[in-house]
Amino acid sequence: MRLWDVILALKLNPFCYAMHVPFVGNELNVRFFRDEIRRLISTLEESFKVTITDDSIRSSIKIYNKTRELLAKVYELRKKEVPPLSGAEVLGIIVPPRSWSANGSICMGDAQEMIENALKTLTE
Repeated sequence: MRLWDVILALKLNPFCYAMHVPFVGNELNVRFFRDEIRRLISTLEESFKVTITDDSIRSSIKIYNKTRELLAKVYELRKKEVPPLSGAEVLGIIVPPRSWSANGSICMGDAQEMIENALKTLTE
């Protein structure tokens, strides 16, 4: 029995999608991967009854990039000779937004606000 069959049999996830990612970046593979992404988007839209647009993808990329920028600032604080926060406190800032986002109970915009508030408190 293959892993895919086990996942389906156990119903571990309501959504599971296997995507083929080419290893070589030639023109044929780029076209193939573009089509793979289109199939993924179509499957996501069908499975979750949503519409995914180019604008929504761009917006999401901006939000995640901003979150990464904020987290980089948190990491920079740890480089000080006397860090204003411990490693456990850093985990308290960075782990919840990622895990909450994964299960949908908090959006990245809210996570950004939490990180910004933590940074403001730490840099005052």
